[in-house]
Amino acid sequence: MPRIVFALPFRSNVVSGGQKMIYWAAGMLARHGADAVVWQRDGRPGWFASDAPHCQDRPPLSENDLVVLPEDVPASAALQLLQGASPRRILFCQNPFHYLRTRFRDPAPFVWDGAITVGVCNARIVQRVSGVAAIHVVQIAVDGQIFRPREKTLQICTVPRKLPGECDAIIAGLRQLHPHLASIPVQRIERLPEPQVAALMGGSAVFLSLCHREALPLTPIEAMASGCAVVGYHGWGGLDYANSANGRWFGHDEVEGVIDALAEVLDALQRGDPAVAAMIVAGRETAAAYSPAKAEASFLTAFRALGAF
Repeated sequence: MPRIVFALPFRSNVVSGGQKMIYWAAGMLARHGADAVVWQRDGRPGWFASDAPHCQDRPPLSENDLVVLPEDVPASAALQLLQGASPRRILFCQNPFHYLRTRFRDPAPFVWDGAITVGVCNARIVQRVSGVAAIHVVQIAVDGQIFRPREKTLQICTVPRKLPGECDAIIAGLRQLHPHLASIPVQRIERLPEPQVAALMGGSAVFLSLCHREALPLTPIEAMASGCAVVGYHGWGGLDYANSANGRWFGHDEVEGVIDALAEVLDALQRGDPAVAAMIVAGRETAAAYSPAKAEASFLTAFRALGAF
């Protein structure tokens, strides 16, 4: 059986949904009988739990094995990681903007034997740039047992990591333009372990989405699964699932629209408007489409097509 090595040449303390997804995929494939492992020299991340097999030294590689590389590894670094070995090289692109930036900085040719992406928008770009004929689109996973509604407080939670300045501007605008809502608490989720993130989302009435240039944003889906009313940026890749029924969605420059939509939703929640209740229900239905079972099926299909089983 071929070995599947997910190579992660990054520090394990970097908080990113992409790193969490790689560990989830490796653990899931191993549970299904694949010889899968995450190779990360820096050790396991401590900010989320994972049962994925892990190694810090590069495992032996044969030409039948698959090495799965993230989109932001330059060709020169990838060749150094492989150290003369000739396994099949699989691109796992979770952000096309990172992939394009990497190709600009390191335009050296690199031949891929296959590619996996999250998101249909992402797949279109990767196919055009990489030259890989068949792109396997997989789903991300949101565990409804972890991300679930809890006793709600009328507060906003948000993950400002990518857009901290925009976060400040939106909250300041809400307080200035809608002063009757100035006392609404705002919980900023920064560098917290997953259980605390889930607890904050589950206890918050509203999630302010600050996604930016992503293939398929994970946090809004987690927030929808947690029963939040979602308002904010779709981050481009969120167009795969964002619609007028499950949230109030905007492009990156529509700051004023986000401020007013936040105010509209907060006011509606306070008066018990059934339209917002229906939006929250639609959000939970959207999140259910990204269940671990459906994500598993998509990954298994992709790796079987790549000859890993």
